[in-house]
Amino acid sequence: MRIQDLLLRLVREEAHEIRSTPPQQFGRYFVRGFIGTCEYSVGPRAPEDVSRALHLLADFAFFCGVGLKTTMGMGQVLGEPI
Repeated sequence: MRIQDLLLRLVREEAHEIRSTPPQQFGRYFVRGFIGTCEYSVGPRAPEDVSRALHLLADFAFFCGVGLKTTMGMGQVLGEPI
């Protein structure tokens, strides 16, 4: 089975806390965003590759961001080690 399929099947969202932010102006329009935290986990019987891939993706998100307008400073991700 491909690692992508394993990630989709085994990774679970454990908790989240999200709140909206005031709209940010981008030229002639405004974009509303959010700030928050989200915790993910893999099951204890998940292969080592799945856990490693999840950590690599989380680390990569710091550099590439997620969502829209990442080149304009939105979508920043800060990881916290467990």
